Amino acid sequence: MLWKFLEICLLKSGPQDLPAAPRFLALVLTGYFLVDVLVSRLNTGLGTALAISLLDVLLLGIFVSLVLRLVSKPERFNQTLAAMAGTGQLLGLVALPLIHGLSVAQAAGEPAAGLALAWLAVLCWSLLVLGHILRHALGVNLMAGVGIGMLYSLLSLVLMRAVFPAGG
Repeated sequence: MLWKFLEICLLKSGPQDLPAAPRFLALVLTGYFLVDVLVSRLNTGLGTALAISLLDVLLLGIFVSLVLRLVSKPERFNQTLAAMAGTGQLLGLVALPLIHGLSVAQAAGEPAAGLALAWLAVLCWSLLVLGHILRHALGVNLMAGVGIGMLYSLLSLVLMRAVFPAGG
């Protein structure tokens, strides 16, 4: 399945190409949670990283459920959430060394413009992938999918900062 997630990241496949099995979704969400913990752990303690990651998984699931219900396509939940979590894992693993490098450079007071630009590129690609998944799941065009994905990302960020002001 790694290849299928890579194909989704390259905008060559969509969530409909993934299994809809609940066990598959549970496995993918577990991987997403673990990568999220690794990323969050770069800036917080383990307990906070676990709580941030749990909230992230819950917010993602709630978001997917809500938007699919709004367009009367709740049957796409497992595949859509699996696509978002699976691609999130891959992109999270790509971002992990960049975020770590930025943290190290910041702590040392050193410039890290190259790392910051690379991280920004991964962030932009992540939003494009999210929009691509939402395009297929919701039956909208790519720009609408990206817009909905950006709205989710902003809402998620605001909620994370409200719940975890120092480390979300």
